[in-house]
This record gives sequence, C-alpha cells and structure tokens, in this order.
Amino acid sequence: FAGVADYATATSARTGLYRSDDNGANWTQVSSGSLDFTSTGRIELDVSAADPNSVWLLAGGKNSNFQSIAKWNDNTSTMTALAGTGINLAASGRTAFGSQATYDLALAVDPTNASRLYIAGVRAFRSTDGGATFSAMGTEIHCDWQTIVVDPRNTRQLYAGTDGGIFMSTDAGASWISRNSGLVVSMFYPGISQHPTDPNIVLGGLQDNGTLMSNGTQWFNAVTGGDGGFGAINYASPGTIWSTCQWSSTSGPCIYRRVTV
Repeated sequence: FAGVADYATATSARTGLYRSDDNGANWTQVSSGSLDFTSTGRIELDVSAADPNSVWLLAGGKNSNFQSIAKWNDNTSTMTALAGTGINLAASGRTAFGSQATYDLALAVDPTNASRLYIAGVRAFRSTDGGATFSAMGTEIHCDWQTIVVDPRNTRQLYAGTDGGIFMSTDAGASWISRNSGLVVSMFYPGISQHPTDPNIVLGGLQDNGTLMSNGTQWFNAVTGGDGGFGAINYASPGTIWSTCQWSSTSGPCIYRRVTV
C-alpha cells in the first residue's frame, strides 16, 4: 500500500490510497468511500499485526491543516472515516494539532492492540478506542512531530522524533523524557556571528530551537525562541546583539535587539 498526495494539482483525483499485488510493478487506487482526498497535501500510513487486514491513513490538507483519519479494511474493500473526536484543530497552542501538516505528520498503530492509535502534527494525540476519540499527549516536550514509533517488545514504550530531538515514553504516551543527552544534532542556519575579541562567544540561530549564544563552555544560553535565523554581534559594541526568527504571533517575521551590558 502507498498513500499518494498530488500536491501540485489543485484538485487531483489521483490522490488517495493505492495497492500493489505484484511487489510494486503495478498500482491500483482503492475506493476512498465517503472521504474526499482531492485537497490532500500529504498522507501517512501505518499497519498493525493485531489487525493485519487493515491500513490506517492520516491525511493533511494542502492548506497544512488536519484533514482526516481513516481505516481501510482489505477484507471488505471499504474505507471508513474515524470520528477523531478530541483532536484539537486549532492552529496553535500546546494542545493544538497545528497547521503544518505538510511538514509535521506522524501516525503509529500499536502492533498488539489495534485500538490504540497515535497521531501528531505540531502536537500529538492518542486514542484507545480505535480512533473514535483522542486526547492530547506530549504537551510538555518539543513540538513539530516527525515520527512516532511503538516498541514491539514493550508497546507501552514509545519513541518520538520532533524538531527538538528524540523523546521516549514508558507509559503509552502519558509522560515523556528527553533522550537527547550526548547528541550533537542541532542545525545552525547560516548567519552565525562571532564576538570580535573573544573567540569563545558565538551567536547563532537554530532550526526551530531559537537563537543561542555560547559562553565558552559546552553549554549554550537561549537568546530568543522560534526558528532562529541570522544573528549579529555589534563589533563596535559587543554588548549589543541582534537575533531573528521566522514568525511572531504578534508581529509576523521578527528581529530583536538585546543590550547585554
């Protein structure tokens, strides 16, 4: 099975779920039932050994909002939309699915209990009744979820990959801890600035992890949040620094100045 989203076409009937019975040589689009995928921008799929004749779909719209969650039954060749009650469709907030579904979209089905589903966009949700209802999870950790993995040896243990790194839950998503210790994977954008007289002091913006400044140790101090961008240290007066971010809810694209001394 494959989920296809024809993102470039305004209203494409080619978007949806496809099946191959010959190891990928040929593909056939399956019935979408009552679901309309013509405005879909991205589809995530998952399966579960607990229900091997089903495929779950999580669809995000071309407008980057949550679109639908559904289940394909291969025995009956039917597509069923899941109610998904409780998924907060707001664009922002710690319990909101968010509006970045063409970038953040993750789906996982428990391999031993097909009634337990995990989905995520900017923020994440879990269901214990097969997708009828959901509740928010992981609100205490970094947003922008890219993947969710259920450990098949212990299905209460989950792993999440977000823009903030790797996180783990040992209680089926009720609480999460960081597993980022020792990882050096933060991505600095171009536009790093160095102090004119102290080579240990460096300012730089990180992808979705704000703007940081070093102080000569292995630790960096946070300057501003969001997606960090270009930074600058005033060469004539190094106590003045500038940082940028991609977006502020109050002002849009933003630039900040801070006087440290």
